[in-house]
Amino acid sequence: MAFQPPETQIPTEILTVVVVLKDRLEHDDEPASQTAHYQLVVLDQNGQRLDWPGDQGNLVPHLTPQEIAQLEAFMTMLRTRAEAAILI
Repeated sequence: MAFQPPETQIPTEILTVVVVLKDRLEHDDEPASQTAHYQLVVLDQNGQRLDWPGDQGNLVPHLTPQEIAQLEAFMTMLRTRAEAAILI
C-alpha cells in the first residue's frame, strides 16, 4: 500500500462558542479583577473537531473599547443582582 498523505482539514463550522466571565473582589492580598475568556469548538469539512490556532484565549483584545465598557457594566450588574438575591 502506498503512503497516503493526510487529508487537509478545512474549518467549515464553529460548533460552540463558550465565554467565561469572572468578576473577583479584592480579597486578602489579591486585587479585584474582571476577566473574560473564550473557547471555540471548530469543525472541519468531515464534521471532526479541529485544533485551530486562536480557538481559545483572552476575549478582551478582540473587543472594541465600547464593547469592553458594556461588558464591564454587565458584569457589575450581575454582581449587584447576585448580592441582592443572596446576601443578607
